Order: sequence, then C-alpha cells, then structure tokens
Amino acid sequence: MTVDNIGVLVGKVYELLKDLSPQDITRVLGAVATLFGNDPVPVPGNATHSPRDSLPLPRVETGNLSDPVGYFAAKDPKNKQEELAVAARFREIVRGDQKHSKKDFENIFGEARRNFDAVNFAFDMRNAKKAGLFVKGGKASHMHHLSYFGQNFVDALPGRQKASSANTNSRKKRKAKLKQ
Repeated sequence: MTVDNIGVLVGKVYELLKDLSPQDITRVLGAVATLFGNDPVPVPGNATHSPRDSLPLPRVETGNLSDPVGYFAAKDPKNKQEELAVAARFREIVRGDQKHSKKDFENIFGEARRNFDAVNFAFDMRNAKKAGLFVKGGKASHMHHLSYFGQNFVDALPGRQKASSANTNSRKKRKAKLKQ
C-alpha cells in the first residue's frame, strides 16, 4: 500500500469515527487491532492495567461478524467442545443452518483456520453432548443440533463465569435407590 492510499484510508476511518466519543473511538480501534491479531494501543493514563484489560473484546452480536476467523477470535473457545459449539452457533447465526454434519464442522474449522480432528470427532462430539452443548441423539442421521444451553453458552462467551451460569436446567437428578 502506498503512502497516498494510507492517507485516503485514514480519511475514511476518520469520517466513520468522528461522531463517536473518545472512549468509543479507543474501544473501536482496539477491537479492530484485536481482530487483526495485534495488541490494542495502550490508553494514556491507564498504566495499572495491560492494554488487553483496558480494552475488552467487543461483544459479538447476531450479524456483527460474518467471518469465522473473527467470530472464533471474539468468542475465544478454550477446548474442542467449545470450538464445536462456537462453530455451530456461527453457522446458525450467519448461515441460518440448524443441523450440522461432520463435513459442515470441517468446513467451518477450515475457514476459521482452526485444526479439525476428524479421527476424534465422534469422541469430541460425545463429550460436547455430555456437557449439554448439543442435543443428544443425531447419531443415525449424523446431524447435530446445538442445544438451548449451548446457544446461551456461546452467546455469553468470552465471559467464562456468565457462560458457565447460562445453564437454566434447575431440575435435580434423582438419586438411585439403594437395594437392601
């Protein structure tokens, strides 16, 4: 990119941001830097926190990010079960698909530049279903459905505490009766 093109680009960015408050401008620029994989620029006068602490990742709402790389980065899944749930939620929000096959997951993981372990897919999906992220069943048709809890969990990410408390199942499990 030439210097002239950078000047035009800066002018366009300025036009987009000129009506925002200084705090919102800082948050937007920090979020854009994060989406590109860079640390946000430190906020002057905020030396007690790291730049990542002072500029939280933006909350991803429906239709906000249509790119799997950005969606995965914003949701920050920590394990394979969470990655499967994030991929399924991305397909639901952006593409409108409610049923997900192994091939669908493989495609989304490829677009998001994530490793897809085809050999252990059944094991990972079984664990995700045990965790309540997916509806149990789907074995015969090889189609998987994200559960209501799974949807709420992914929507609450990257906040781990809020995501973990998203389980609304208040039924107590019955204890087995002891035989005498």
